[in-house]
Amino acid sequence: MARLRDVVSAGSYLAISHVTHEGQPPEVLRAFEMSKRTAEEIVPRTLAEIAGYFGDLTLVEPGLVHIPLWRPEDPADVGGHPERTNAYAGVARKD
Repeated sequence: MARLRDVVSAGSYLAISHVTHEGQPPEVLRAFEMSKRTAEEIVPRTLAEIAGYFGDLTLVEPGLVHIPLWRPEDPADVGGHPERTNAYAGVARKD
């Protein structure tokens, strides 16, 4: 990620979405474990680990949040449990 951040021009944006195991129910954690036996292993990361991918880029509001919380068109789109998407999303700008 550092190489990518280094080569993009000032004014560019980087969008990242990534799965997490934080706060997930046991069945989701089991699915992550089962994926280790496949060619396409799911590698969940913590919020802090995902945030590190942005390096020194400036996060755009609302920051790194569960996907339904990233600028929903309608508040009803968020639902009662946005964390159940088991993924975070964010956009950052290279100044």
